[in-house]
Amino acid sequence: MSESKGEALERLRADQSLRRDGVAIVVDALLRQTVRDLVDPAVFVDVVSRAAEATFLERLLREHVEPGIERVLDGVSGTTVGDLLPEGEGEAIEALVVGATPPTLDWMAGAVDPDLFRQLFAPVWQDVLLRFVRKLPGLGGGLAGALTKMGDSAIGRFGRGVSGKVEQQMESTTSDFAKGLTHEVRLAITERLKSDEGKAIDAEIRKQVHARILETDAAVILRDLDRLPRKELLRRMPAIVAANAKSDLGRSIVRKEVEAFLAVEGDRTGHEVLEEAGVAPQVRAYLRVQAESLLGALLEDDAFAGWITRWLQG
Repeated sequence: MSESKGEALERLRADQSLRRDGVAIVVDALLRQTVRDLVDPAVFVDVVSRAAEATFLERLLREHVEPGIERVLDGVSGTTVGDLLPEGEGEAIEALVVGATPPTLDWMAGAVDPDLFRQLFAPVWQDVLLRFVRKLPGLGGGLAGALTKMGDSAIGRFGRGVSGKVEQQMESTTSDFAKGLTHEVRLAITERLKSDEGKAIDAEIRKQVHARILETDAAVILRDLDRLPRKELLRRMPAIVAANAKSDLGRSIVRKEVEAFLAVEGDRTGHEVLEEAGVAPQVRAYLRVQAESLLGALLEDDAFAGWITRWLQG
């Protein structure tokens, strides 16, 4: 009997076609199982909760997520957002963005002390006004006004001429300053936020915003953000993802991520990974149950029975 077993094993080792047929039968039997039979919610929840250990997640973030983000950023460098969209999707998304209803942020009302904004921006407006005054013509309205009070005298006529010129110069200066006002305000705000006092006030505003977020019902925030055209955007995502997955850039990014994952985890056994995650017993028990179920289905499968007979009888 032992010789017969040995011959059967040698036949299986030597006959590649026989092995290939057996694997195909097992795979087909597995794929015939319903997803509900393959996924046990109780086991899944238990595995996820046990795997959510801080040290394990920290390593995943450090060795996979953070480097992965950097690789993706490097990979898309030089590629515009428009390049990532299939033809026609740019116009469709533009219509969604233009017609979108933005979040109201009503839940943020009163979160920040208004006096903090006054303290932060009062010096900004003062700085902008000073920048404007410095650009005014050298002869101010005071001197020109005094000269015009001389009436019809030569000095008065001179004063009115000077006043007219000053007024023209002020109009020109005001117009030029107004055109560059955005730049002036941005520059003043930047300088203010770089100052020690500006940094302190900005930090206090951020603290108050953070405190309001923490005390607000999460559903209120999510519903407010959900005013964006989520459903319409999600409907457009399959075409965008499919186009990028098939592109040279998408394939390159996926390949790099697989190679990077294997560079870190490739020499480890599945048992080692599961042990680190703290879920080895649960996953092992689950896989055994699934394997037993699959074996039961195979034993009732005529194709598997025929394969076993072919293997043993030769």
